[in-house]
Amino acid sequence: MTCSAQDRRRARAFTLMELLVAIVVIGVLIALLITGLNAAGKFARKAAAQQTISALQAATNQFKDQFRFLPPLVHDGADMGIADPVARGAFDDTGPVYQDRYGRSLVNVYKLGEQAGRDFLKGSTLPPNQPYQDARYSKFSLPFYLMGALDASVDGVDGLGMVTPAADGSWVGVGDAMSTANKRFDPLMEGGQRSARIQPNYVDAAEIAELNGSNPTDLTNRSALVDASGRAYRYYRWLHEDTVQNTADLNIPAILLDPITVQDAQGNPTIDVTDGNAELRSATWAIVGAGPNGLFGTEEIGYLRSKMSLPGSMSEVRVRQEAASDNLVGVGQ
Repeated sequence: MTCSAQDRRRARAFTLMELLVAIVVIGVLIALLITGLNAAGKFARKAAAQQTISALQAATNQFKDQFRFLPPLVHDGADMGIADPVARGAFDDTGPVYQDRYGRSLVNVYKLGEQAGRDFLKGSTLPPNQPYQDARYSKFSLPFYLMGALDASVDGVDGLGMVTPAADGSWVGVGDAMSTANKRFDPLMEGGQRSARIQPNYVDAAEIAELNGSNPTDLTNRSALVDASGRAYRYYRWLHEDTVQNTADLNIPAILLDPITVQDAQGNPTIDVTDGNAELRSATWAIVGAGPNGLFGTEEIGYLRSKMSLPGSMSEVRVRQEAASDNLVGVGQ
């Protein structure tokens, strides 16, 4: 029997159902491809940021070996929400760099030689019952002291690099006749990668809200080291109690602890807030990155729920744990 031309066209054509099935299959494949690409992209960003954390750890240890002290903790300015300038032993509260009474530009740092500075680094001045409003970190210490990302009037070198710093965070002799006697040092790490670039005039509205702070009045000398999401790496420093009777006396910032293990059901510190982490128990500084989600977990709780589209019924502890789940951390002594 001979098929007509119309029958042959019907045999070659797709039915409507077949077209719909094909479209659905293609859509599923595209969705899987996009999901896979997104996952691969997140993995690559996290791997790059983790390499940056490791490089910053190494540079911090190199700084300590070279100068015999750790990079000081820089006071980031009025946006940190710290009303009492005595806590850091400096002259004002306007930013990471201030003018002293002789007109020299000096870096605002928390001074270990003053009781108020030591109390701050022990967490004595933290807001009560607000473990996440912990301002014992700086966005500027790393680029200032590991890269020399300051004006020549401050660190003695135009562009990246610096002359020999003093243990109090200043550069002795910069701006006077002694400056030529200071040895010049190149940056201790590179900052040109996507996961570690220097951002001038840095300000973070989420961080200001997190610490009940205010907008800075001056954006000069505010060069932060930021990740691929544009959020600055944080350099934490803290002091242990003189007599440590339990791990709560280590005064470890809450961002480094699992929020579920920090307190028991009665709100008391657990026996071991480090959850058995010997490296963390001996640490006195840390470098923390926000990870691929761009969140530290310490931000204002409403901001976290909004950014992650989480329901109001989810507990604060769980929200913060979810936000901090991809944080990148490196610690040291």
